[in-house]
Amino acid sequence: YYQLGSHQDGVKSMAAYEQLLEIQPNNTAALNNLANALLNVHQYARAESLVARAVAVGPVAPVHYENLARAQIRLGKLDSAAATLDRCIKEFPRNVQCPGFRIVYGWVRGQYDSMGTQMARLEPRIAEPTIRATAVFFLADLARLRGMLGEARRQTDRAMDLSAQAGMRGALINRSVTEAFAVAWFLGDSVRALRLLDDALARD
Repeated sequence: YYQLGSHQDGVKSMAAYEQLLEIQPNNTAALNNLANALLNVHQYARAESLVARAVAVGPVAPVHYENLARAQIRLGKLDSAAATLDRCIKEFPRNVQCPGFRIVYGWVRGQYDSMGTQMARLEPRIAEPTIRATAVFFLADLARLRGMLGEARRQTDRAMDLSAQAGMRGALINRSVTEAFAVAWFLGDSVRALRLLDDALARD
């Protein structure tokens, strides 16, 4: 209720997970979800400890490895993060999320060319629209990093279309927010950026 409901409250959500872990110390959902919340408030060491316990006690899922690697990356444990993601691939050989996480890890290491090639190769294999949209968003980020704003917009539009196909609300307004950011940040045109946002709010 507090994590995802209409009255979201991060502090109360974390407190509820803490209460659950007092009752069931090895509840993997609570371990993972609390760790994810702690990552958002920069408590990386505790997040790593919790999600490592989730992986140890199981049942384990790819998201546990993702969050463990995220914590390890934030702590500067890059070799450990690579090993975590490799283990994800080994344990879930048919799951595209695991190699996807490993490719995104290349961003942390500055391996942009390799990451772009691998992500473009992986993306057509992803059947689930929301996960595929995430992959396409990374391709958009890579284009933006290289100053290819037209290509970034094309990839962003593809990602938004995939999100809309999956029934995710807000795809149109998110498209406008992303475009406004690019116009303001890269082109320095704050007037146009504000107009894009105003139009989006009027439409949605």
